[in-house]
Amino acid sequence: MKYTKVLCLMLVIYALTFVLVACNSKKEPVQEENVTPFEEKSQEEAVKPVEEEQSQQIANPIVEYDTVEDAVIQVGHLCPVPTIYTRYNQKASVINNTLIQIVFSDDEGDILTLREEARPSGDISGNYNSYPYESTFESNGNIITIKGDSEDSIQLITWNDGAYSHSIDYVNGVSLEEVKAAVEEIDY
Repeated sequence: MKYTKVLCLMLVIYALTFVLVACNSKKEPVQEENVTPFEEKSQEEAVKPVEEEQSQQIANPIVEYDTVEDAVIQVGHLCPVPTIYTRYNQKASVINNTLIQIVFSDDEGDILTLREEARPSGDISGNYNSYPYESTFESNGNIITIKGDSEDSIQLITWNDGAYSHSIDYVNGVSLEEVKAAVEEIDY
């Protein structure tokens, strides 16, 4: 009886194997038309797929503008530049048609980045570093969050005024006094 079961099981396996082999042998091989080996393609043909692939990339969400005023017109709201930073070169851009970003620099490089977006809450800085010093202060009824290495070396300021979210990201730390002066001019 035991041998009969084993024999039946083996017959079923052989039958299945035969069916699978028979089915696969009846399939026609796939013929690719108009395919030439890579070595035979001309330089133009070899470059064409790369150009087509590049044209299908996602559009850059950052649009740069010649002036801060042009960027302000695009987003539809004012982004005041504190007078203490007007001495620096300014490079304005708009991200996703809503967030205005102004990068201030001098001959030695970037100094700070100011961002503003018509959004009542949320951190728009893009800076999610951890800092050993974190504190808050009040300006015009708004709570301003400051982060940095110390009170004399603040790298990040964020706040929301109920209609707009703001951030200033300093490349090198600045004093609390400079932070408060900048915030008071922006916090209208």
